[in-house]
Amino acid sequence: IYQTPSTGRTLTLPTGALSDASNRFATYGFWDWSIINLASATHAITVSGDTGHTIVGSATVSAATSARFRTQKTAANTFITYRIG
Repeated sequence: IYQTPSTGRTLTLPTGALSDASNRFATYGFWDWSIINLASATHAITVSGDTGHTIVGSATVSAATSARFRTQKTAANTFITYRIG
């Protein structure tokens, strides 16, 4: 995901139920993804959890930086996203 925000942004992850609805994710399976913030100054991007989807670690990606995340299914309708870099 990449953005050039002109103000602070919050990106909300899908609910655990919505993520699980596709039947594509095995329990304890995971995938990595990144956010690249192309703003030149001050406008952070914040990742927000939702019902059944928890965030672990810093969820804020400062201007002119990037972050890596790993999302893992831990049970039916239950996902955890970790900041890994």
